[in-house]
Amino acid sequence: MTTGVAIVTGGSRGVGRTITHALSSMGYTVHVCARHEEALRETVEKIPGVKTACIDVMDRAATRAWL
Repeated sequence: MTTGVAIVTGGSRGVGRTITHALSSMGYTVHVCARHEEALRETVEKIPGVKTACIDVMDRAATRAWL
């Protein structure tokens, strides 16, 4: 059962990854964006089911396209 949808920016490392893991554990469908593709791949390996996008949120066009 899905609790809801969460968007985490910078979710591939550190606190962002911890938040991503917590939300996923609570049943949320989690979408993560970050600038580092390798870190995103590691996040998916550690937290299966997470949806990822390699973008810089400072790039408005890329962020709008992702959302």
